[in-house]
Amino acid sequence: AYDQTVIYLYGDPSTPARLAHAGIKVIPLGLCKGQLRGLKKFLHIRRIARIIREKQPDIIHPQRHKSTVLAVMAARLADSKARILTTVHGEARSRNWRRYLLNLWILRRLHRIVACSEAVRQDVLRNNSWLPHQKVATIVNGINTAQFALSSVSRQDARREMGLEPIDGVFI
Repeated sequence: AYDQTVIYLYGDPSTPARLAHAGIKVIPLGLCKGQLRGLKKFLHIRRIARIIREKQPDIIHPQRHKSTVLAVMAARLADSKARILTTVHGEARSRNWRRYLLNLWILRRLHRIVACSEAVRQDVLRNNSWLPHQKVATIVNGINTAQFALSSVSRQDARREMGLEPIDGVFI
């Protein structure tokens, strides 16, 4: 069994409670997105580094680019021996020169990069040609397709249920 702890930076305020309900330890930092800009972010990196020193994790798995940057910096500050991996969910991760330079520093310090599709993996490798191919693995996002199965409700009945006129446009 693994001891999972989530350091929750910011986002949907109901998420920490849902994770805790699922039996996962959560350390909510209670931040707003804007608090991770400029010099203030270094205060939060120190907070995260303290947690890493205290918990001594074997694996650190941040999601999204900003969280990955903070995790790598905090792990280095904490002198952690944890293996760091990140999951990349979209393309154009090196979309400008600042991000590209930051990636040069960050991606070298990751043990693995998990891409959620082969297209994302190819984008990561194409935009970071110096990156060893074996460092980037693909684990496809799982989707329960039963949730999207065709309904037995007719198109007309569905439109009527949603209060739509026959000429109303619908995007799904």
